[in-house]
Amino acid sequence: MRKAATVDFFLGALSPAGFTGWFAQAAAEDGQTAWLIKAGPGCGKSTLMRRLLDAAGDPPAGQYNERLHCSSDPASLDGVRLPGAAALFLDATAPHTLDCKYPGAAERVVSLYDALDNEALARQSGQILALGQRNADLMARAAAHWALACGLLARRRAEAADLLDRDRLQRYAARLAARTMPPRRGAAPGAQAHRLLSAPTPGQITLFADTVPALADRTIYVIRDPDGAAAPRLLALLADHARRNGYDAVLCHCPTDQAGKLDHLLLPGLGLGFVTANPWHPLSFPGQRTVQASRFRRAGTRPPRRSNRLAGALIRRTCETQARAKAVHDALEAPYVRATDFAAVDAVRRRCEQALFG
Repeated sequence: MRKAATVDFFLGALSPAGFTGWFAQAAAEDGQTAWLIKAGPGCGKSTLMRRLLDAAGDPPAGQYNERLHCSSDPASLDGVRLPGAAALFLDATAPHTLDCKYPGAAERVVSLYDALDNEALARQSGQILALGQRNADLMARAAAHWALACGLLARRRAEAADLLDRDRLQRYAARLAARTMPPRRGAAPGAQAHRLLSAPTPGQITLFADTVPALADRTIYVIRDPDGAAAPRLLALLADHARRNGYDAVLCHCPTDQAGKLDHLLLPGLGLGFVTANPWHPLSFPGQRTVQASRFRRAGTRPPRRSNRLAGALIRRTCETQARAKAVHDALEAPYVRATDFAAVDAVRRRCEQALFG
């Protein structure tokens, strides 16, 4: 089966500490130049990136383009990765501001600021600042709901972790790794790309489930783990084995704990995927191999009885509040849309295409 030409991820999402993500890490990935787009809201960043993706066409054999979606509006893009052009374009404005470390050598800036009518925006500064503050307040409220939900889920994970037979889990991980990723002596460490496959978004949790079979087109292991304790430990062991044996991998982090918990592990070069299924992302694929996390629980113990009902209610409140914030952000974009010379933006896009594709 031929891998999909383009797949979908998030690079960041709401976290208990507010918006966090992996933008800087993506920009520093080897073998590419990071193009950092600077502009105001509604000034055409996402459209510019979509048109560059269209112009890029299919990627080289064995590779894939990426659409990197905005978790505050999944219909909009925060980035595109174009391996055929060795380029990663990123929205480098708040809340994921990036600046050049080695301009020209490792990064380039794509500025759309010259397309703005600054005088027109200055006349509406009161309205713009008020809308910006309202959006920030609503996102802070959403983050507070999300933090409470994440705390409940973390408590459940901790209770389930106390019941794990860790030796059994480690032995299983070693067997599974050896079977699916044969050890390779002397191999250079594999590269690790950090992404998110799901995120809280306006109105709902959004999951890019189609990305899994697109990249894992040979074998998908689905780890059924409603408590969330066994799967991240198993995935961390598999990811370490992949790195040490020279297999490139995509590490998909959990938005409830982006720094400490893996949800999924994809190895496109092997057509192999290991994913977690739980109440928040009930993944299922034809021909999958299923791993029940309950097999790693110590004999004679029962799973935690804590309900997900309150966490679910808080997650819904998070997404509802994000929807309200998006409505405010849409209003914030309106004066910028009126003040943007989109012909000038398109001229910038054409210069990017010329630099990339000739």
